[in-house]
Formats: sequence, C-alpha cells, structure tokens
Amino acid sequence: MFPGLSDPIGYGVGGTPQNPLPQPEWSEFTAANPPGDRRALVSAGPFQLLPGGQLKYSYVNLIGFGGNNLENIVQLNRTSDSLDLFFPVLTSVNPFEKKSKLIFNLYPNPAKEKVFVSSNEAIKDLFLYNMQGQLMVYKSGNSNNLEIKTVDLPRGMYMVKASLKNGNVIRKLVLE
Repeated sequence: MFPGLSDPIGYGVGGTPQNPLPQPEWSEFTAANPPGDRRALVSAGPFQLLPGGQLKYSYVNLIGFGGNNLENIVQLNRTSDSLDLFFPVLTSVNPFEKKSKLIFNLYPNPAKEKVFVSSNEAIKDLFLYNMQGQLMVYKSGNSNNLEIKTVDLPRGMYMVKASLKNGNVIRKLVLE
C-alpha cells in the first residue's frame, strides 16, 4: 500500500522512464499511520443485477512480510497459491443461472475418529487439507459415499475439497 522508496520513477503517479516523477518516501511511518489502523478500498463490477437478485463477493487482502519488496512478492504468491485451494476463482460462473440440486453432506462435524462424506453426485477425488494448505488425506474413486479416518490427525480446522462431475465442493471440517 505504501511504496516507501520502491517507486523512484513515480509509476504510481504517472511517471515513465522518459518522464520520471520522483516521489518522496511514503511509508506507514512517514504517513503517521496509527498502529493497527489498516484500511482499504475494494470495488467490483460492472455487473447486471436483476430485481430480487443477489451477488456475493469474498475479498482477501494479502500482506507479504518477506523483508524487502521482492521477498514480499514471493510471500504474497505463496499465500495466494494456498488460498486458491480453498477459494477457487469462479470467473466463468453466471450468477443468474439456476442452482443445481447438489446434495453434499459432511458428518459428523465436529468429528473425532472418522467423517462420512455423501453426495448425490459421484465423488471423483476427495482431499483433506489443514489450514496451512498441506494435503493430509487423499481418496479417489467414483463413489457417492466416502469415509475419512481422522483419529490420527491433530485437532483443529480443516478444509475438505471434493471433485465432482460438475465442479468442486469445499467445506470446513473441525476435528476435536
């Protein structure tokens, strides 16, 4: 958000190598930003919203703490890659299409020793990730019912991703 001294040509304000617009250092320190005060502006569109229609957006602000500007970008890419596992980009989805009658159950939740997964569509692949994005369990097969043994996994929150015929389903799972 604050470029510090990383924009010597002034690209952020319209500078070019042929016409540089050098800027003074701008950091959280020089801007006297109060600790813990982080604000951002997010926008979306264009889109068409029909009467009674709804749109749902999820936004994520990524922050990289790699040391310098290039290391920060590497850290942002790692964080973004792990988020893609849980929140896949759905650029091709038409929000006005009728929803399918998908039934997908994950129970019990919270769980202790095992979890049952059932769907009215065949589950091709099933993945269980911890919150660091590490794959903990993988099952494959074309079945509407699968079981995951969780007795040996650490307690905490997990994400279950199921690959179905018409896309993916992702659900949170808590292990006690």
